[in-house]
Amino acid sequence: MLDMGIERQRQQYEQRQVEKVRQMLEHFAAEEQQVVAVVEGRSGRVEAVSLGEPEGAEAIAPIANRGLEQLQELFGGRLADAMPGLKLYFADGVIEGGGEAIPRANAVILGATKAQMTVQEAEAMGVEAGTLREGDWTKLAGPDATYGEITAVHEVAHMLAAKRYGDENAAFDGKVDPEQALPGMVLPG
Repeated sequence: MLDMGIERQRQQYEQRQVEKVRQMLEHFAAEEQQVVAVVEGRSGRVEAVSLGEPEGAEAIAPIANRGLEQLQELFGGRLADAMPGLKLYFADGVIEGGGEAIPRANAVILGATKAQMTVQEAEAMGVEAGTLREGDWTKLAGPDATYGEITAVHEVAHMLAAKRYGDENAAFDGKVDPEQALPGMVLPG
């Protein structure tokens, strides 16, 4: 009985997440939705979409391209085949944090303003808030990488965990050994 209640809660959560994406897209007029980067594959494509003022898309485009390049590298050049239809949305005022994976909608939402920060700037905010130590992110990504690049990769990892284990946090909360989480994936280090 408990398992059925948990499953129902999970389904309701997923439905709310899908609804969040639908409402977000309704909020932004068609002229405020601009595809800024694309990865093509045999099975489909992955798009990065800027939501908001058109001039914001110009700032997001290089960040989205670098994020997709990193994901392409991790997927051995087959990102669009592994995750066809995935959309990375860059928008302000939609989520509280820097990024959110929404597996059921095959989408990731990234805060557009936060995405433009360097990793060093974002890390300094975390250090000040007491949630990070100096070097936690800059040692991995370098100080000049953008927060959007690393957040795109991080959120897609949540998407993979949801796909593989049915739980977007499985590989992040100790339920799964990180070395075994995504067999065949090229991991740094």
